[in-house]
Amino acid sequence: MSKKYLYILVFIFSYFHIGSVCSHVDHKQDNMDKYLQDLNFNLPEKIKIVEYINKNKKGVYLELGSGGDSIGEIVDNVDPGLPLKIIVADLDDNVLKSIPKRYPEINKYIENTDKNKLSVELVHLDATNLYVIETSTIQGINASALVHEVHSYSSSKSGLDQFFLESARVLDENGMLIYRDPILQDDAGSPNILVLKESLYKMFVTLLFPKLLDIEFTKIKDMYGNSIKPDFSYTENTTINLHLKHERYRKSMTVAEFIGTPSRHIDFNQDISVVGPRRILSEIERHYVLFLKDVYPCGFIDSTSLQEGKLLSDITPDLARTSVRNFSTNLGVNFGEVLDNKDVSILTMEKDNIREFINRGVEMESTSLLSSNISELFHKKKVDHALYKINDNMIWLDAKLLMLLYNGQGKGILDKFTLINSNENKLPFISMDWLRREGEEYYYYLSMDEFLDYLYRLSDFYFDSIGKGDLMFCPINSDSGVVVSERYLYKNILERDSVQIDMQGEKQDFVVSKAIVNLQLMKKEKAIEIYKKIIANNPDKYTILAASLVEGQHFL
Repeated sequence: MSKKYLYILVFIFSYFHIGSVCSHVDHKQDNMDKYLQDLNFNLPEKIKIVEYINKNKKGVYLELGSGGDSIGEIVDNVDPGLPLKIIVADLDDNVLKSIPKRYPEINKYIENTDKNKLSVELVHLDATNLYVIETSTIQGINASALVHEVHSYSSSKSGLDQFFLESARVLDENGMLIYRDPILQDDAGSPNILVLKESLYKMFVTLLFPKLLDIEFTKIKDMYGNSIKPDFSYTENTTINLHLKHERYRKSMTVAEFIGTPSRHIDFNQDISVVGPRRILSEIERHYVLFLKDVYPCGFIDSTSLQEGKLLSDITPDLARTSVRNFSTNLGVNFGEVLDNKDVSILTMEKDNIREFINRGVEMESTSLLSSNISELFHKKKVDHALYKINDNMIWLDAKLLMLLYNGQGKGILDKFTLINSNENKLPFISMDWLRREGEEYYYYLSMDEFLDYLYRLSDFYFDSIGKGDLMFCPINSDSGVVVSERYLYKNILERDSVQIDMQGEKQDFVVSKAIVNLQLMKKEKAIEIYKKIIANNPDKYTILAASLVEGQHFL
């Protein structure tokens, strides 16, 4: 065997078998500017810590995992003459290094050594291990959209436990933790039906589902090569109903059957419905609207309106104008002019490439040796034979299978196998890169009832271990401790492109809002009284918390 083939063979097996416990930062690396731009979205919501800083007028505050964009706004909204220190922590050194370059105005605070004036410190730090920070030395923590990442890349709940325990350890009594993350639908385990009507939505879910639920090819693994994705038993509790081309009746498929069905056989002109726990439907819905925002903002425009002779600014929903304007400008299409046929083709190219990708899959040049080896690998991984064809000179992969293997342009499988020319310029690389980064992330983990119950029980049982058994995390009060920020554009789009119903056929509201929870580390007695008021204000919503609090069912 030549050294070249030996190298490629080693690559193939290492690519699929070596996991990375650092995957939670890997997805940022390839497109840092875009990643940081996305973090800058809805920035005012991410700096709620400012009101507590201005109220206290002194102290040390911790900014966790913001990508650095929040710090620019924070320093603009506090008095630089006050004795304040803000620690900006991130696990990614590249993010930290980019902050002084993107916000040169904060360099004077980074360099400041006067403890009586505002200073900023950049620290490489894991949110689950704040070891460099001494106990009870922090007055406030800002953790925006961070906890879902801790959950996505940590086994079981250990990452969550450690994050909140570490936060409680470093906070002083009455210190604040401002937590912001998407809201999960209530009664998340109950089955509902999500009917997909828009073709782009159906194609997107076809590519998303294998990536989201995969545990064989995932790189989110522990040191032993085992997947550490959250296990909600989606594959056992979810079915997909669809039409196959040239078949008269709808078919009901398990997740495994759906993934094993060639993408080109699916009839995307017919509705596709996903029947499963409300939790997985929330994941699908949020991934879709974020995909539109980040990758294909023209998806916010009704597809029947996006045509020649239309003024782009007129057909764009008001709440999507900024996203669509930026998208069209980057493609060289004037947002304020009437569209011609070429403009429409440019704007819809990514959607067209997705459709082509699903219909054709991808062909790559191969050799007899490589074909034999990759065939053996697919056999070991129990990949459905319908998703690939292999001969001595060529490998064909279904779009779903390529998404499972895809690790970036010119990387991974696309580095070692050469695309046949007809495929090279038609792959939806922007969508593929987004799915590679976001397709395996779980945006949801607990409903608000589950979350508050979790905090109550974690505090009650484990704060003794950090020397704070008399304290408890709790919303600062029963009325304004939890603030909901609606996403009207996302909700409108989901209502246009789909419908969610319960098992009795009753239409359900889409939940795409975010919660900003103002948590305080307070005396246990005070916290319990606030928890009781929260339950009394909405007993139907907080049944789990009530069971733990009132009936004493304290178990983790």
